[in-house]
Amino acid sequence: MINPRISHDNSAVRQHIIACTEESAKNQLENIISGDFLGEFSGKKGETCTYRQGAVKLVFCGLGSSPDAGEIRDRIRTISATNSESFDSVSTQLSWSEDFDREHIAAFFQGFLVGGYAIIEKSRKHFIWNKNAQLIISTEAKEVLEEALIIANNQMIAMDWLNRGHNQKHAPELSQFLRSMAADLGIVCHVLDRELALAEDLHAYLAVNQGSMHDAAFTILHYKPSTVKKKILLVGKCVTFDTGGVSIKSSSNMHYMKSDMGGATAVIGALKSIVELALEVEVIAILPITDNVVSAEAYIPSDVLNSHAGKTIEVIDTDAEGRLTLADGLSYGITKFEPDVVIDLATLTGSAVRTFGDACAAMFSQNEELLSLLQKAGDQTGERVWPLPMWKSYRDHLKSDVADLKNYSGTPISGATDAAIFLQEFTHKHPAWAHLDIAGVAFGKTPFGKDKNATGYGVLLLLEAVRLLIDETE
Repeated sequence: MINPRISHDNSAVRQHIIACTEESAKNQLENIISGDFLGEFSGKKGETCTYRQGAVKLVFCGLGSSPDAGEIRDRIRTISATNSESFDSVSTQLSWSEDFDREHIAAFFQGFLVGGYAIIEKSRKHFIWNKNAQLIISTEAKEVLEEALIIANNQMIAMDWLNRGHNQKHAPELSQFLRSMAADLGIVCHVLDRELALAEDLHAYLAVNQGSMHDAAFTILHYKPSTVKKKILLVGKCVTFDTGGVSIKSSSNMHYMKSDMGGATAVIGALKSIVELALEVEVIAILPITDNVVSAEAYIPSDVLNSHAGKTIEVIDTDAEGRLTLADGLSYGITKFEPDVVIDLATLTGSAVRTFGDACAAMFSQNEELLSLLQKAGDQTGERVWPLPMWKSYRDHLKSDVADLKNYSGTPISGATDAAIFLQEFTHKHPAWAHLDIAGVAFGKTPFGKDKNATGYGVLLLLEAVRLLIDETE
């Protein structure tokens, strides 16, 4: 956990990180230095310039013209990550353009802090991990930095869990972490093993879990503050590793399937932030924890499954397992807790990746207000979403001769939409439900490693969405 001391005394500062837009670059420079250097830096996007004044190092970061919060966060995160070895000072001053507002300053802090992340704990050499680390800031920004520290720490917790190898995050290990986290936060944690899950009719989830050597761990986390302005259900896909089951995936790049719990890690990071920031919203988080593996007990294509909602499902492809676990998670959470708003997140389909790449998540809902709110949250945080259609004609793709519906249409052409249409069948017609397919954005290229790794996507998006939902009630 990072916990640098916040100070306003810059007498001992050895390093300055200064973010400038094109509009304010000249003024920013003139406030700090003078001379020929003034002509070397213009604040253009991607521009970086280092200047030394004796023992003090100044790093100027160009942000271009009128950057949004997401652009600021990504840029500063990259600067922080790629210069991590040089950030050896225990006292670093963070400064920004005078045209930054609170949202921009928060993004600047978040980018700098998360930029200190390293996948392997022993490689965390960035100075923010130093117990004597000190950040020098203006007095008025103290509250913003304190909040950014909470969120950054929780983003990195989410990234840690996604980056772990499968043998480091089996259901027992993850479940124990969630129990300990809940105890520390003072919230409820309830875990349903196979026997308890069967008693709750979680048949679709149990079908995926039946091939695992680890017991079911259908986990419910519940935060209820004294004042509640909204009740929100968050359901995160939590397949700790996905081989595809009997419909096995290609061996090339299968190691990346440790990322198939990206929806769950986003929910974990967001929930922990919501509690620590004491937001006035009741949150129920459901994480149907399991892996999807090949074994003599594994479910197979042609199986007909029951579900919590009472609908039967014909299994066409065991690699379409995430929607089965989410189906029971949605149905259970909606009927048990009667939430005002329901959002599920999942690294669900290659179709979403082929549609949007790593630019945004695919978003599905028939509630225009919720679509607009999530899009606004995405734009404000840089964790963008974009809607895809849910026309009734897509339902024909899931017709089955032997069950109420298939778990897979048999064609990947409209895979993301077909998956959303499938999940809708288990929402009990809830009027404010949204599904986010985050397959292209939760795991990818980052400054933190040579291969694909966790991006932290979803924590900021959910947190901002919750704040906007609270604002609606005021």
